[in-house]
Amino acid sequence: MVPPVVDVTSVRFLLAALAGWLNHQQAEAMAYVIEENQTLRAQLGGRRLRLTDDQRRRLAVRGLNRWGVRGCIGWGDRRLPAS
Repeated sequence: MVPPVVDVTSVRFLLAALAGWLNHQQAEAMAYVIEENQTLRAQLGGRRLRLTDDQRRRLAVRGLNRWGVRGCIGWGDRRLPAS
């Protein structure tokens, strides 16, 4: 029995369509988060955001995963505490 042959062009088209759909979903999620952050900042009314050490640590971990640098959240050269 001969296995069925898959058309490479069809697979590429399917992968491109899937990648486009995922990109659109991610863009929509980012747009929502940006809008949500703007709304929450407006509610603060210019006051400083107070974070706990645990919240700072979680943001630092996300920042390191996203940008690969520690300075993205303003911690300077301090070491990250163990979680």
